[in-house]
Amino acid sequence: MQYRQTGKKRNTIVFFTVLAALVWLCLPFGNAEAAVCQDGKKCCLGCEWKQQPMDVLNNSPYPITALFICPANSENWQEVLGGTELRSGEQRKVIFALNDNVYKWDIKVVDASGNFTVFQNQRIKHDFTSIDYYYKDGTGQIKFAVG
Repeated sequence: MQYRQTGKKRNTIVFFTVLAALVWLCLPFGNAEAAVCQDGKKCCLGCEWKQQPMDVLNNSPYPITALFICPANSENWQEVLGGTELRSGEQRKVIFALNDNVYKWDIKVVDASGNFTVFQNQRIKHDFTSIDYYYKDGTGQIKFAVG
């Protein structure tokens, strides 16, 4: 009789361990709720993505070879230039897939010199229509603008 109780206890422990593991796997952690897929589509339940058009102006001395965006402190980068180069002095309309539940974004600019700059914890407001990439004192900078 004592063996059956041990077996029941062991089964109960296994059951609750498995249940706890399943619940843990379903919980959002950090920016998991704000994960951005490479194609900008929903990657999680409960996320509402908004397509925000943005003009990218390259006022730096180098062509931009890639422009990425992701929720702050995440590594789920979304490439928004579509694999094409944006030459110095040019501008192009791109689409940022934004989530209303995410307030801070990281933006990574890769230029033809082989350098990249990550601008962390950027607030992208709904009324922003352009992002200007330029150099100041030898360092890449970005500035958002309306209109």
